[in-house]
Amino acid sequence: MIKYESFLGKQVEARYRTGYVYHSASGTVAVDNGSSIFIEDHFEQDGKKKMLRIEIPYECILSVIELSPDGSSPS
Repeated sequence: MIKYESFLGKQVEARYRTGYVYHSASGTVAVDNGSSIFIEDHFEQDGKKKMLRIEIPYECILSVIELSPDGSSPS
């Protein structure tokens, strides 16, 4: 069952855990394969375009919040 399909292509902030450590990631939901979501962020560093993709297994996700177009949380 795909839980986060409604977030595909949207800017989000995901909160998740790895063991006892809690993390936050923001970017665009690129893939939901039914067991994990992949969040992508495109940025420029030292004049070069780069991309970061994070895989977050469903069992580690605490919350996924859609962000407004300017990157802030909705009110």
